[in-house]
Amino acid sequence: MAEKLISNNSLPLNAIFAELAEHWSKRNDNASSRQLAEHLGIRTQSCSQWKTGSDGRRPTWNAILKLCSDLNMQVVIDAEGCQVKRRRTKKSS
Repeated sequence: MAEKLISNNSLPLNAIFAELAEHWSKRNDNASSRQLAEHLGIRTQSCSQWKTGSDGRRPTWNAILKLCSDLNMQVVIDAEGCQVKRRRTKKSS
């Protein structure tokens, strides 16, 4: 995704959610938005709005963090922008 922070200094939460939702769907046999909404405990309409940003709706951090946890992914924010990446596993010593 590697998006720059947008001009009003807010994170691209809709793009982050959409990317995580796509990964979740693929990992769950191409699960539907309805199944994702049930998994997150939200309305199907909210899931669709969060993916697109329609009506200015933005996903909650709880939903983003739950998907990150489910997928072993992380949201990385640095000077280059914001991206979704796989978490590195720690090597035991």
